[in-house]
This record gives sequence, C-alpha cells and structure tokens, in this order.
Amino acid sequence: MMKQREHKKHPTRHAYALALKTIRAQYQTIESQSDTILRQNQFMVMMRMKDRRPLRHKKSEVPWELANDWVN
Repeated sequence: MMKQREHKKHPTRHAYALALKTIRAQYQTIESQSDTILRQNQFMVMMRMKDRRPLRHKKSEVPWELANDWVN
C-alpha cells in the first residue's frame, strides 16, 4: 500500500493579514512601554541628581521651586 502524500493547507491571505495586524499591535505596545520606561528612567536620574545636590537653606514661606521639579 502506498501512502498518499498529505497536502498541507497554506494560510489564507486573511490569516496573514490578521497575523500582521497582531504583530503591529504588539510592536506598538512594546514601543509605548519603551517610552514609558525611558521617561521613568529619566525621572529617577533627575531625582538621584537632586539628592546629590547640596541643600539650599532659604527662608521662604512658599516652596515655589518644588513646582519646577515636575517632569512631563
């Protein structure tokens, strides 16, 4: 008895399109996470540098300089 060779079904264009859409969405998610991590890292570096600065002793009723420390 000879076995007939099984034909493999190739993915359809629709399946390829869905796979590409999924890959693009994953790429965008990774890119967004990368941007978030970069901003967090920059913030931590800024906070570390601020901790290393000598303290300034000013007599001020309102700490206006704190408002300038925020990072976008």
